[in-house]
Amino acid sequence: MRLRRSELERAAGVSIPLSFSFPFQEKVNDRGVLSLLEIHFSGEALYTQRLVTMKGELRFDATLACSRCLKPLRESFTIPIQEYFAQKGDHLTTTLEEDEINRYSGDEIDLLPPLKEWVLLSLPPYPLCSPDCKGLCPICGANRNEKECGCETDQIDPRLADLAKFFEK
Repeated sequence: MRLRRSELERAAGVSIPLSFSFPFQEKVNDRGVLSLLEIHFSGEALYTQRLVTMKGELRFDATLACSRCLKPLRESFTIPIQEYFAQKGDHLTTTLEEDEINRYSGDEIDLLPPLKEWVLLSLPPYPLCSPDCKGLCPICGANRNEKECGCETDQIDPRLADLAKFFEK
């Protein structure tokens, strides 16, 4: 989705409603994401004093893999966002830090890169199917939420075996 600065300048001081959807095609397999469906944005854009402010909400559903047992789980996300855009070279008198402002060149403002960044930042680093998930057995690979496998998992590092003997006394 792109906005034209010239159109925003003509409507300066007036909020322009925005509502659109876009596919998320970036690979995020390393985050336990099995599928990420279409992302919906609804909000508004406002142009004042050479600064475009975009406010709104991102909504999407994702199928994630539990980081302990690999069970698929579906989660819905609603993210309130606010982004600022200014043309490269514009010197603004604002209380915003420079790294809070997305810079663009020309007449078009591409809204997708910061929105995709919000999506990535909202995904949990280690999704869990439940807070008390027992995970997979490191020996046989059985899902310990479904059944106990009976494997001995209390293995002592051979380098620390003598220390374990010391505590047995």
